[in-house]
Amino acid sequence: MIVIPLQLDQQLNTELMVELGVVVNVEREEDGGFRGEEVARCIREVVVGEEGEGVRRKAKEVARIMGCKEDKEIMVLKEKIEGLVMEIENKNGTVQLN
Repeated sequence: MIVIPLQLDQQLNTELMVELGVVVNVEREEDGGFRGEEVARCIREVVVGEEGEGVRRKAKEVARIMGCKEDKEIMVLKEKIEGLVMEIENKNGTVQLN
């Protein structure tokens, strides 16, 4: 993945992601803009370059980890909802889900 940080916290997030090795940062010009050649270089690097191999590998690993995290968060939410439904059933005797 390539990143083009534009505002606010994007620069900090970019630096963290570059440090993790999951992105290639498009460098800014002195005037703050971006050159098309630099964007193209970064795309080439990620798609076919040597550095891109590590970026692709690490990005897949981070995606896998984040997927696991989301699965765990979903399970926690599911358990909380089930607990709430059981609590309501115990108070009222029945639950209408509509």
